[in-house]
Amino acid sequence: MKHNSNKFNEELSNLVNNKLFIDVFIRIGYINKQGIMNTNIKRGIYNRFKKFLLNNDNDNNMKELTKYYYRDLQLIVQDDIKYAIRVLPSKVIDFLIPNQDKTKLNYSYLRLITENNRLIDITHFPFIIEYDNIEVQQITTHVMKYKNSELFVEFIENNDNLQINVKSKIDIHNIDNFMNNFQFFINKLHIDNIDLGTNFKN
Repeated sequence: MKHNSNKFNEELSNLVNNKLFIDVFIRIGYINKQGIMNTNIKRGIYNRFKKFLLNNDNDNNMKELTKYYYRDLQLIVQDDIKYAIRVLPSKVIDFLIPNQDKTKLNYSYLRLITENNRLIDITHFPFIIEYDNIEVQQITTHVMKYKNSELFVEFIENNDNLQINVKSKIDIHNIDNFMNNFQFFINKLHIDNIDLGTNFKN
């Protein structure tokens, strides 16, 4: 499902009103005609925004994760900590970011995903020779706070692939503050005012 970015607030409000509480995962990237998203952000944009956020606050966390993928299962390993999850079907909505200067940016969409993962007993994860994919990720997480809203902004480095993702918990009590928080985030990343369907003024 695709919309212009000015439908973001409306669509998110509908999700929250139906569920009362949701975990969201927002990816930033380019979507091809087959609906596959490339989340690799240009290094200049990635470095500029990471420096802007991390230099303005000390609320940052750095870690290295190894992720093993097999069908709808994931095994996540961090140091001596291991846990496994099953990725269940989720709601996915794409939003087009308009009026971008394509000579400078290589992303044009926000992908909103309602996370619906379940922890499983690690013994249920198959230990085999070949997995669907294995990723080693260097992740720096920065927390953006606004009143009762928190955005967990993830800067992910996987070889030459650079990603900027956002995670948050949203309910009927903090959705307006989430929207103000996320609007500030996307405006600073984009260096422009993006219409997300709010009355936010930067």
